[in-house]
Amino acid sequence: MKIHNLYIDAGAPMANLWRRGQVPLPSREEYADWVCEALARLRPEVLIHRLTGEAPRSRHLAPDWAADKNATLEAIRAGMIRRGWTQGALFGGGA
Repeated sequence: MKIHNLYIDAGAPMANLWRRGQVPLPSREEYADWVCEALARLRPEVLIHRLTGEAPRSRHLAPDWAADKNATLEAIRAGMIRRGWTQGALFGGGA
């Protein structure tokens, strides 16, 4: 499974919408929280291939935090640790 954040690429049609303020983007913390919730509810045996995505720096417009993949992965890791969760911890309706 691949989990992927939304980012705005300079060449994408969505870039014009973003420039007009029509595309709300989450903060790194919000995204990390969403990923933690998803991972905790995912079957433990599902292989995760990706937790974030990025555009080439020359084309990346927003969000600023998405350009720093390592910081995003660390926010996800820290969120899982803080909650005491591992992948699948809430699978099947727990907690």
